[in-house]
Amino acid sequence: MKGIILMKDNKEETEEKPKAVVEMEENSDAGKAKKRIEEKKEQDAKTANKKFIIKYIIFICILLIITAGAIWLSIKQLNKDEEELHTQEIISVDKPEAEDSKYAVNSYNETYNENSLKIQYYAGNDQPVEKTHGGEEYAQIEGLLNKDIQNSINKRLKETAKKLKEGNRRTFSDVTANFGNVLSVYIQNEDSKVETINIDLTTGNDIPIEDVFVSSAPLNSYIMEGVFESLAWDKLNSNYETIFGRLDMNNVDTSEYEDIALKVVNNYKTKGKNVKYYITTTGIRIYEITDKSMYNLEYGDFSNIGIDFLGRREDVAIYKRYLTTKSIFENDSIGGKNIIVFTDNIYDDKYMYNLAYGQEDNVFVEEALIYYANELDKDNSSYEAIKNYLKNKINEDKQRIKSQTDKNMGAFYQKEVQLTKSENYYCASIIEYQATCDISYFKDEAFKDYAKMQNESRNEVGMNAFTEYNKDEYPNLIISNMKTSEMYFDLEGNFIGTTEAEAKEKTKTEKKEVTTEKNTVNENTTNTTTTNTTINENKNEVNNNIVNETKVENNVIEN
Repeated sequence: MKGIILMKDNKEETEEKPKAVVEMEENSDAGKAKKRIEEKKEQDAKTANKKFIIKYIIFICILLIITAGAIWLSIKQLNKDEEELHTQEIISVDKPEAEDSKYAVNSYNETYNENSLKIQYYAGNDQPVEKTHGGEEYAQIEGLLNKDIQNSINKRLKETAKKLKEGNRRTFSDVTANFGNVLSVYIQNEDSKVETINIDLTTGNDIPIEDVFVSSAPLNSYIMEGVFESLAWDKLNSNYETIFGRLDMNNVDTSEYEDIALKVVNNYKTKGKNVKYYITTTGIRIYEITDKSMYNLEYGDFSNIGIDFLGRREDVAIYKRYLTTKSIFENDSIGGKNIIVFTDNIYDDKYMYNLAYGQEDNVFVEEALIYYANELDKDNSSYEAIKNYLKNKINEDKQRIKSQTDKNMGAFYQKEVQLTKSENYYCASIIEYQATCDISYFKDEAFKDYAKMQNESRNEVGMNAFTEYNKDEYPNLIISNMKTSEMYFDLEGNFIGTTEAEAKEKTKTEKKEVTTEKNTVNENTTNTTTTNTTINENKNEVNNNIVNETKVENNVIEN
C-alpha cells in the first residue's frame, strides 16, 4: 500500500502545474536561487568540457611531436649508419707510426735540394735537344754513382716512350720531380694515353703512391677532396664568376658531388699499386681513376685528380723519405739547392739567373736576373761582368732591408732585374717588392703564403711576387708598393749610370773615341798600302833587271 501511495504521490507531483503557480515559484527567492544554482552547474560543466578538450588536444600534439622526433632520429641514425658503412667500406685511415712521421715536413720554411743530375731530352730521331724542360720524346739522366741503376732507369724511360709512340704517334716526356733522390716522369702520346714512372734513385725501385705521404695520411679523403675541387672549379668557371677566381672550398656545397667522389675512391682502391700518378714539388696527379661518364666538365679535364701538398704539410713525406746520409751523385754542385718546400726552382739559367735566394735572420731575399736580349749574347764577357756587378750589390740590399725591419718583424724582399740590350748599351730595369709581418708568423705560416704566391700562374719568364695587386690574398702581410729604377752598362759590361741620358752621353763619347781610333787605323792602313805599292814597284824593277841580265847571259852562251 505504501508503495502504491508513493507512486501515486509521484504521479501527482509530475502532473503539470498551472502557469501562474510556476511563475510565482520562479519569482520567489527560493526559485531564483535554484535557477542560479542550475545555471552555475551548467556553466561549470561547459568549462570542464572545454578544459578536457584543450588538454586532449595538447596531449595529441605532444604525442605527434614525440612521434615525429622519433622518426627524425631514426632517419638520422639510418643515414649515419649508412655513412659509417661507406666510411668503413672505402675510407681506411692507418694508425700513425712514429718512425714514419719523421719524414713529414715540419715547417713551411723548410728547404729541399734538387738532385745533382743532368737531364737530357731526345727528339724522335734520337738526337739530343737543348731543353731544360719536357716536350720531347724521351728523357735520359746522367750523374748517378751507380751506373747499373742509371742504365736501368734510362732504358725504361726510353722503352716506355717508344711503346707509346707505336703507330708513329707523337710522344712527349717531362721530368716532373727531380729532388730528394726521387725521379718522377710523365709520358703522353698524341692520343692522350699516359704512362708515369716514379723511381727511388737509391735502388731503382718504383715508389708506391702511399710513400708520397706519411702512413697516417687520409689519402682516400684527399682524393675525395680533389674531386670536389675539380668539379667546384668547373662550376665556378661555368658561372663566369671569374676566369682567374680563387676557390674557397669552405663556401662550396659539395653534396652533389659525393656519389662521384665515392666512385673515384673505389676506382682508386681497385687499381691498388697499379695506379698511375706523377709527383711534383707542389703535389701529385692521379690518372685513370675517373672518366667522362662520371662528370663531363665544361671548363676542365676530369681525366685526372690532383692532390696539393700545400695545407697538408704534416702529411707530406716525399721530400725526406728517400734521402741518404751519403750522396748518390757524382757531382753534388748540379741543380738548385735550399729551395723553399712546395715551390719550384724557376732558375734554369736559360732565361732567369738566380742572383740571391734564401733567409738570413728575419729577412728572406730573392733576386733574379732576367735576360731578354739575344740568347747568343748571354755567354759573353759583358753579361758576366753585369752579373758580377749585381751580385756585389746584394749585401748592400740585405743590410738596407735589415736596418729597415724591426727585430719583432720579418721581411720578404724580392728584386727582379730585366736586362735588355740596345745598339750602344745594356739597360737593367729593376723592380723591388717588399712584404713584412710579425716575426712569429714569419717563422712558419708566412712561407705558406710565399709558396701560395709562387704557385700562382706566372708568365713564361719572370718571378711571382707580393704586390699591391694581390695583397688582399695575404691579410697577415703588410705589402709595400713596388719600386722601380734603372742601371745602365756599356757593351763591355761596365756600369755607366742610372739614367738613359747618362748612358747616351757616355756611349756617345766612347763612340767618338772609337771612331777616331778607327780613322787612325785607316790612315795607317793607307800608308802601309802606299809603302807596299812602292815596294812592289821596286820589286818589279828588280825583276825586270833580272830578266835583262838573264837574256844577256843567254846571248853569251849562244855565242
